[in-house]
Amino acid sequence: MEISSDIQKILDSALDEKTMHRKDSLRLLSVEINSGDCDAIMAAANEFSHRHTDSNGTIYSQVGINIWPCPENCDYCYLGSKHGIVTSRYEMSPDEVVKKAINFERDVADEIYLMTTANYPVERFFEIGQEVRRALAPQTELVANIGDFNVPTAYGLLDAGFTGVYHVYRFREGIDTDIEPERRRATFSAIKDVGLDLRYCIEPVGPEHSNEEIVEQMMMAREFGASVLSVMRRIPVAGTPKQWSGEMTELEIAKI
Repeated sequence: MEISSDIQKILDSALDEKTMHRKDSLRLLSVEINSGDCDAIMAAANEFSHRHTDSNGTIYSQVGINIWPCPENCDYCYLGSKHGIVTSRYEMSPDEVVKKAINFERDVADEIYLMTTANYPVERFFEIGQEVRRALAPQTELVANIGDFNVPTAYGLLDAGFTGVYHVYRFREGIDTDIEPERRRATFSAIKDVGLDLRYCIEPVGPEHSNEEIVEQMMMAREFGASVLSVMRRIPVAGTPKQWSGEMTELEIAKI
């Protein structure tokens, strides 16, 4: 298949390790699926990834500590308290969390993520994190996936043995969620200020999200200093406001 000259120029620049500009990202996202341009983008991304990883992957495993109604009320998440889907509380014991983390490590996970709802008590999370950290090998990284927080909490995560944080400024924050955008940004500042490693994801992508919105997420990841960037599609959940909003194909997500 033929490759457009401007697409080839952008890909050559990217493979030369030059910073990609917003307009170039928009151009790449505009190509048609199953076109020569799309194949070229995926081939370049594959080459870039193998070059930077020495063809080695990383296995992330996550332990969800609790299932509670969550006050952040994301329109796409079944845990939102306003949806009325989750009405009771379930929480794993510290011993259960440690056991799952150890089992993940035995199954050669490189990083263990501990996840809670946004209203989980942070001091309890620190205690569980400390127990998990003591049980894991030193080279296994421990990553927190919790609600928004300030600088003192960020230092608490470091003291508990966490080296990284999974945190995301999601699509239409403050519109599709009850999360104030500035509160979200303040958390990214806290992560950066104390030296925690940021894992970021462009998510949850749905058919209604424009290329401009998707590129804005990419630019945010760069702005916030993310060391890991991934992309995840939204899965419509029955009973949530997004249940009829459609779903991106795997090929569309691969292009992004």
